[in-house]
Amino acid sequence: MIRLLTFIGILCSSTLAVSDDSESATVFVGRHLSYADVPNVQEVACPEDDCIIMDALFEASYGVEQVLRGQLDKGVINFRQFDHYGTPSFFHHEYALIFLANRDDGYYGWKYASIPVQKDKKGDFYFCPPIDDPNEFADVTVPVKLDPPLEVRLDYLTERRIKYFTSTNTYIRKGNSARCNRASTMVSA
Repeated sequence: MIRLLTFIGILCSSTLAVSDDSESATVFVGRHLSYADVPNVQEVACPEDDCIIMDALFEASYGVEQVLRGQLDKGVINFRQFDHYGTPSFFHHEYALIFLANRDDGYYGWKYASIPVQKDKKGDFYFCPPIDDPNEFADVTVPVKLDPPLEVRLDYLTERRIKYFTSTNTYIRKGNSARCNRASTMVSA
């Protein structure tokens, strides 16, 4: 639990540029249900036409597995997620550690903060460093054998990103996927 709180503290302090309300963030482990691209993002996100949106916008639905910070009811949470680079990578995994801000018009995911997590046979959750930076949070991750192993799809990454991603001992490539080799225990389900 100490490692998890340290991790959340590091992540909250490192994402202040993304969100100015790190103290009121809602943090939860969610099970992926669905997501959809929102067409006409400029009209939806900027109805007064007083800004320019250069991000994609998604509507996501997740089952609430465990709330780590803030208040959420068990069941399903719907939120909007902006991403400048396309579909957020955590959408491609069954479980994720998700950081939300609660605005007047609903919940919004923090950009680039949410990461995939794995649920083992005992019901414990683990996280591996983000795909975009496998060395990030190395000080709070330790070698651990996951059962089942966390397999990460690589088919949506460029070959250059795959080489960087697998250049450390954090992930071991197996064909079109990679297995997490360094993880940290999160919380019991």
